Amino acid sequence: MGSSLRQLTPKLKKNKTKMPSPVAMTRSSPSRVIQAALFDRAVKAHQRGRPMEMNRISLHKLLAKQMLERREFIRQETPVVLEIGSHCGWYLHHLCQHPEYAKQTKQYIQCEISAARLEQNAMAAERIIPDNMEFVQMQCDEEVSIPVPEKSVDMVISCLSMHWVNDLETAMINIRKVLKQDGFLLLCMFGGNTLYELRSAFTMAEMERDGGYSAHTNPMIDGAGMSTLLLQAGFHFPTIDMDRHRLEFPSMFHLTEYIQDMGENNCLQMRRPHTPRSTFIAAAACYDHMYGDRTTGKVPASFEVFHALGWAPSPNKPVQTSERGSGQISLQMLQSPEHKEFQEVLKRLGEDPENEELMAQAEKLLESLKGDGSTPKMQEEGSEGENIDHKEESDPNGSSSTGVRNRGYNPYQGS
Repeated sequence: MGSSLRQLTPKLKKNKTKMPSPVAMTRSSPSRVIQAALFDRAVKAHQRGRPMEMNRISLHKLLAKQMLERREFIRQETPVVLEIGSHCGWYLHHLCQHPEYAKQTKQYIQCEISAARLEQNAMAAERIIPDNMEFVQMQCDEEVSIPVPEKSVDMVISCLSMHWVNDLETAMINIRKVLKQDGFLLLCMFGGNTLYELRSAFTMAEMERDGGYSAHTNPMIDGAGMSTLLLQAGFHFPTIDMDRHRLEFPSMFHLTEYIQDMGENNCLQMRRPHTPRSTFIAAAACYDHMYGDRTTGKVPASFEVFHALGWAPSPNKPVQTSERGSGQISLQMLQSPEHKEFQEVLKRLGEDPENEELMAQAEKLLESLKGDGSTPKMQEEGSEGENIDHKEESDPNGSSSTGVRNRGYNPYQGS
């Protein structure tokens, strides 16, 4: 089996760098651990440059729309927008259809590794770009450098492009440098267990047919690695959430064709140069047997997408923790009737913000919740609350020690 594995894994040509460790291959650790390039960026540029049918790239279209929906939660104007890895430009299409963002965007910069893709995007953008927006295109590799002056961009967008970058941390640092103070990065990328069905099917088929296996899907980043990546790159207040998308196809061959149409096919440096037809047929059989739906006759494909938001450092938003004990509301009151009444008043106040009576009632309830670190109800006798106070206890030998007397339930003491 050892010889089969060596045959399935070709050697890197003219590359004497060591292969990354298995820990680095998971991409959950800092990118500085990776000592060799995982992806062939020239191959990915060729894949991106092929003509694509816009209607076939449904997942890209959906995720670009979801990114714009997340953008609506940020009430900050962004006159200069930079898109990293524009792909087929779906985010620009959705932005131009949004009257508010199309009006406030004065300059839109599109960066892409493929020159052919930029030409196709330019022809499509001529029909949708408004008169007030300056449209600029640049061919660059974001993991090397971004040809934009530092601190000149209000918002950076990246839709399904960063998962093909070798040095993610360097790319994130380059993005952070071009952002203005209080600018932000909004990105989405594949991660987690994306296409785990396809990976499992090919592994089983190659082990059975060829006595070894090779990589057909790229290593994916996880949630912990994503948050660590943003913090190491110098972003503040990182926010990350994940969406799972499940698509169905008539067979595994339709899935691989869909992936190829999106420009998301394999470009690993250590990819297998040729996979026999018998191995493909065996993988399709394994895929259908393990994951196929017998009622519909279709096979599922899972895509896990990480959406991330990070802010550039700004003196207006200093990152500092509050002093210990500076809280004004006791956590014990979160389950109290007063807190529930306060939440109900806030809900009604949100529906009717001009109601002065509700405003006064909310302020009164808030003051009662604050108190002096505890509530008036807890300050009375303590028999009904969950207060913990201290008293001096004397031991029989005459010495004194500080003990704890619990009035009610003590979570640190067994029942």
